[in-house]
Amino acid sequence: VVAVDCGVRSVAEVAHARELGLDIIITDHHSVPETLPPALAVIDPKRPESRYPFTELAGVSVAYRLVDGLHRAMARAGEVSDQVNEPDAYLDLIALGTVADIVPLRGENRLLARRGLRRMRDTDRQGIRALADVAGCALADLDSRAIGFRLGPRLNAAGRLKHGRMAYDLLMSETEEEARRLAADLDLVNSERRRLLEEQIERARKQLGQADGRLVLFVEGPEFHEGVVGLIASRLVEQFYRPALVLRRGPETSRGSARSIQGFHITRALDACSDLLLRYGGHERAAGFSLATEHLAAFQKRLEEYGAQHLTEKLLSRRVDVDAIVPLEQITEDTARAMVLLEPCGEGNPQAALASPGVRLLSLRTVGNEGKHLRMEVGDGSRTIPAIAFYRGQEAGSLRAGEAIDLVYSPVMNPWQGEESLQLFVRAWRPAEGAQGRGTTE
Repeated sequence: VVAVDCGVRSVAEVAHARELGLDIIITDHHSVPETLPPALAVIDPKRPESRYPFTELAGVSVAYRLVDGLHRAMARAGEVSDQVNEPDAYLDLIALGTVADIVPLRGENRLLARRGLRRMRDTDRQGIRALADVAGCALADLDSRAIGFRLGPRLNAAGRLKHGRMAYDLLMSETEEEARRLAADLDLVNSERRRLLEEQIERARKQLGQADGRLVLFVEGPEFHEGVVGLIASRLVEQFYRPALVLRRGPETSRGSARSIQGFHITRALDACSDLLLRYGGHERAAGFSLATEHLAAFQKRLEEYGAQHLTEKLLSRRVDVDAIVPLEQITEDTARAMVLLEPCGEGNPQAALASPGVRLLSLRTVGNEGKHLRMEVGDGSRTIPAIAFYRGQEAGSLRAGEAIDLVYSPVMNPWQGEESLQLFVRAWRPAEGAQGRGTTE
C-alpha cells in the first residue's frame, strides 16, 4: 500500500496494517511528528535526517519522486529502457497537484510546475481538456492562476461535498464523452460549494463580530460543513489577518481546519495542544484536526494562551512587499505581457507587486455574489485603467470616488469574449501620502 500526501502521523493505523501483513510505503510532505509510523518506508522531505535538497515538495511530487526512483532502478536492472523518462508523462498532473495544493512555488516546485504547465497546454488527457472547457480556460494560455482559481477548486469540490473519486474518475477518463459528463458534474458540485461557502462565511463573520482584540479567531458550530471549514478559515485570515480555526461541532467529536499568517506556525500551535487532540497534522500555514467535543473550551483557551505568547504586533501587521514603485503612466499592455515570463507564480512566489503613489480613484462598485469583489477605475489624469480587488467588497465604504490613493497591484491581461485588455489586480491601498520608500508598505 502506497499512501500519497498523508500517513506521516498515522502510527496506529500503520501498526494495525502491519499486523495484517501489509507493507506500507508512506509518501507525505506534512510536518513530521516525534514518532513515525512503523511503515516499510516513510518518505517525507521534512524529516530532520532527510538529505533531499528541497523540503517543500508538494504531496504529488513526493509520489512522483518515488515513481521516478523506481523507474531509474528498473532501468539499471534492464527492466525498462533508460532512453525514455516515462515519469515525465505525468508532469501535467504534477503541475495540477503542485499549484492546487498551495505549496511554495519556489525551487523544485516551480521547476516542476513550469514544465508541467507546458505539458498541460498540449495535454492529451481528456479529463483535463474537459475540465478546462467547463472552467472557461483556453488550454493554450493555461497558467498557475487558472489552476489555482478555476481548475483546482472544481477538482477539490468533489472531496469537499461528495467524494474525491469524482475527480479521480475525471482525470482517468479515456473518452471525450465520459470526460465531458464528469466535468459537467464537477462543475455543478463546485457551484454548490461556492453557494454553501458564501452562506457559511457570513455565518462565521456574524459569530465573530468585529473580532476586536482577538489574537486567534475561533469559530465553531454544528452547522458548519466539514468540506468548507478550511476555506472559511482562509477567508477570515484574509479579512482580519489573524490565525483562524473553524470547526464543525459534533455530539461527541468535532473536526476543523486552521489557517495562519506569515510567521505563525499553526501546526506547532497544535503541537502545544496535542494532549487535547485526537488527530492533527499540516503545514506552517494550514492544518486539520479533530478532538472530543468536551475539550473544545479547553482547546480554545490553550490556543489563545499560545497566541498571546507568540503573536507579536509586528507579526499581526499586514504587510505587502513591493517590487517597484512606478508612475501609473508607465504601466502598459507590454508590462503585463512581460510579467508572464515570471510565471508560474503563486504561494511563496507571488506575482510582482508594483506601487503607484497618488493615483486617482475615479469610480468603484461591488460585483459578484452579494458584492464580494470590488471593481475600480483608476487614473493619473491622462489615462484610465480598470482594476479589481478580489474578496474586498466589504471595504467599499472606506473609499470614495475622486480621492487620491497609493495603490499596490499586479498588471495582467484580462481575457474577455475573445479579446484581452489591461487590468490591475489590486493587492493593497491607502490614502495617498506620496511614496514611502522602496521595499515594504503597511
